[in-house]
Amino acid sequence: MAKQGKTSLKRKAKSRGKVMVILATLSVLVVAAGVVLIRSGVQGPERSKAAGREAYARKETRPTLAPALFVGKAAEAYQVARGIPDVLDHLYCYCQCDKHFGHKSLLSCFADSHGSNCDICMEEALEASRLHAQGANATQIRDHIDRKYAALGHHP
Repeated sequence: MAKQGKTSLKRKAKSRGKVMVILATLSVLVVAAGVVLIRSGVQGPERSKAAGREAYARKETRPTLAPALFVGKAAEAYQVARGIPDVLDHLYCYCQCDKHFGHKSLLSCFADSHGSNCDICMEEALEASRLHAQGANATQIRDHIDRKYAALGHHP
């Protein structure tokens, strides 16, 4: 019976040891994941910092104006805003209308008449549409637009 008690204690010790190893491994993984998230700049489900500005959809809630109200390039840009609003809502407008008109994203430019009078707004929307048609997602489109306008000397 004493031998059986020692065997039982050894099994319990082994089980505890295995549990401790598993818990230690999980702890290391959680800490490593936290370090990766911190280094990548992720601060939560909706926000991260990129190039000194917020890089999340700003969620413009106003509807866009009807493309039929405009002609030519402006009508085409307003049609893009109607077609891919979630993409445009992820983009910063490099005419800096956020500072002058309180716009929340490129989509905001097409919720009023501003987009019809601004070549930067129209060009960004049309370029976003071309990239979207080629299969790029909103993040890839935003990165492309940011690089292009930064190279032209425009900054948020």
